[in-house]
Amino acid sequence: MRFRTLAVLIVLLQALPTVAGANDTPTIDTVAGGIPDGQPATEVSLKPVGLDYDADGNLYIADPGNGIVWKRTPDGVLHHVAGSGITCIPDPAKCAEQGGDQAATAFFRSIAGLAIGPDGGIYVSENRGNTVKRIDLETGNITTVAGTGEQGYDPADEGGPATDAELWGPGSLDFDSRGNLYIADVWNRRIREVTPAGTITTIAGCGSQEFPGCFTWAQDGSPVETTPIGVNSGINGNGWGIAVSPSDELYIADVAQILKLDQAQNSYRVILGKAFEYADFPGQGEGGPASDARVQVVVEMAFAANGDLYFMEGGGSFSDPWSRVQKIDAPATPASIVRHVGGLGTGAGFSGDGASAKQARFSFSQPTGTWTGQGIAVSPSGVVAVSDVRNERVRAIDAQGKVATIAGNGYSGPAGVARTFNLMYSATMTEGLTPRGGFSGDGKDATIAQLNFPVDVEVDRFGNRYVLEYGNRRVRKIAPNGTITTVAGGGCAGEDCDPYLLAGGAGDGGLATKADFYQPMSIALDRTGTQLYIADAGQGRIRQVNMGSSTFVAFPLSDRPVEIKPDQIQTILGTGSVSADAPASQFNLSTPTGVTTDGGGAIYVSDESANIVVRAEPSTGLVTVVAGVPLSSDCNGTSSDGPGRATLLCGPGDLAVAGGSLYITETGYEALVNPEDPLGFPVASRIRKVDLTQPTNPTTTVAGTGALGWDGDGGAATAAMLAVPHGVAIGPDGSIYIGDSGNHRVRRIAPNGTITTVAGSGSYSDQYSHEGCAFSGDGGAAADASFCNPMGLDFGPDGTLYVADAANNRIRAISGL
Repeated sequence: MRFRTLAVLIVLLQALPTVAGANDTPTIDTVAGGIPDGQPATEVSLKPVGLDYDADGNLYIADPGNGIVWKRTPDGVLHHVAGSGITCIPDPAKCAEQGGDQAATAFFRSIAGLAIGPDGGIYVSENRGNTVKRIDLETGNITTVAGTGEQGYDPADEGGPATDAELWGPGSLDFDSRGNLYIADVWNRRIREVTPAGTITTIAGCGSQEFPGCFTWAQDGSPVETTPIGVNSGINGNGWGIAVSPSDELYIADVAQILKLDQAQNSYRVILGKAFEYADFPGQGEGGPASDARVQVVVEMAFAANGDLYFMEGGGSFSDPWSRVQKIDAPATPASIVRHVGGLGTGAGFSGDGASAKQARFSFSQPTGTWTGQGIAVSPSGVVAVSDVRNERVRAIDAQGKVATIAGNGYSGPAGVARTFNLMYSATMTEGLTPRGGFSGDGKDATIAQLNFPVDVEVDRFGNRYVLEYGNRRVRKIAPNGTITTVAGGGCAGEDCDPYLLAGGAGDGGLATKADFYQPMSIALDRTGTQLYIADAGQGRIRQVNMGSSTFVAFPLSDRPVEIKPDQIQTILGTGSVSADAPASQFNLSTPTGVTTDGGGAIYVSDESANIVVRAEPSTGLVTVVAGVPLSSDCNGTSSDGPGRATLLCGPGDLAVAGGSLYITETGYEALVNPEDPLGFPVASRIRKVDLTQPTNPTTTVAGTGALGWDGDGGAATAAMLAVPHGVAIGPDGSIYIGDSGNHRVRRIAPNGTITTVAGSGSYSDQYSHEGCAFSGDGGAAADASFCNPMGLDFGPDGTLYVADAANNRIRAISGL
């Protein structure tokens, strides 16, 4: 599916809390996707930022990508400490109700900084939540210690309770030995201090530049009251790290310099660099005194027990970012020597594990960006841990100067490429309201595996469940015993994997597990369950994986049939230039977003951009249009039912065949014409039925008025409103089940044409708040559960309905329908 179609899911209307089921009490559970607690740290996908070690050498990691706080023990095992790792309705009160006071179920809005307090508590800052919270490891409780949740700054808060004060984008955290908590209050351009008694004050930074009272840059002796910090955010990003020395002195990363706060004199002292004198190359001045060194951005800092100050240097350009780790010898003064510790400095990428850290490539810098709460920490034994955030790993530099990855497998997606899939282009995703997903768990129980935006699910007659992950660009199989493995797709890891540069049919003729996909949107099995078909929308192809034990003869793509060996993959459709009836070898596809098969072996494919559905005959290799008029559409809400080849469609998507009929979801995309007023443009959200037993393939609308929204439960499905339906499956009794993605519900059309909700409680949604998204209900009634964009559906042989809960990164099973 093209991004434009996925983006349509943001265009949602009010979803009222009416629920109904086909039978009495269908129940729901997750069968794949979850928190990989207790797994080897290097096998888990994560997005590390804030780091800190405790006295026993346990490393705590703030992971906004999963919405989780982890603990990595010295034996290399990762343990879940806090965070639900799920989507939450973006309302602080409702999020608090959902998570309660238990750390394990807490909802985080972009956790950033992390520090371990002298009291043993784990403190984390919520960059988008504008709070600092404390996790009690003994009780498992979580409490707010600073911030109301509202962004801003009120001078009246100074000297009052920290829990009544407003913060704005809190990032880096640290403590002194007396238990005072220091907070980098980033967008308020202040460093705030919270005493053990809970009182908050500003101790550094005078706020935004205001002439003449707060308008200069820090120099030796600059008074705190009139000196701003972090003022030049548009040049090379903000360095907002803070660190407290073993002697309780506060150091501040002020963009291109490091300052020490002289609290007795209420002024600053410049330790390294000079404001607005940026380095010409990374490591400029290394080997000499800190006062002579120059940097572009100091990203984050941490002290070792002996007083050495380690810092992450960023800067450079997008084409040549800097990522370098340096050290200022103890005690950190202007005369102290600066030394190279790790990172080549220039160029993004990942390399060097097992060898010298100085020659390794790190990737934590993003020029012109703002760093908040990124991580560097020093263990009691002197190991330096660094959040190599764009490589999605934590890497450690030992006493011998060698580097190794100690957490993270790098598989959350290409570094620097947004993993939101254009599900919505508002701030909701970037605020951390939806977990980014990841990849882990192959060979293990599927419930602890990490998934990345699963969009389709297919079940064979043996009960194997096949899952298509759009984000991981893989197809994975969940065996009846619950074990998950990859059967197609090599996935993607690190900055060298750019989805926009993939060659068409990458991997054809080789092992399916080594192939590359780009925007895979749908999967289907043949009647034997041995042939897997994948709609690779971004490459305009249908690709076939032979999971059988003997060679399969596929459609003739040239002058002879194509043979596919066991476990190999081949393109079978979409390599030609003709977009109407033609042999498979000549037929062209624009954006295939749906694929299914019938009992006779025919393959049906929907082409979203061409607005057609075609059938490919296995015996002849001929491809014919069964519904839609090529390159014509009806996206204005009218039904235009009639003969299949005269019926206008609007963004045909998922497909299902049963009882001699073909069912088509329509997802339209005209709402994107004006993102500021999406509801002013009608779109087609319908389910169509094509009679395959008649020569003319008569087509009728079976659900949806064509208008986008929520309405109609209990009445005729043709009078109901749908919101971008992205899944369709036919039940054992002939009922039609719909993944009504935008309404965050699974709905059922009974044989008598009545529509009801069988799963999902829904709620009001719109493109900016996306409040319909949530995750809840496992183990209970399906009608009370919450989804976040349910998409592909399929029934198992026992009547269980499996649902790809896309933005929750889970596969869920509904029983008792």
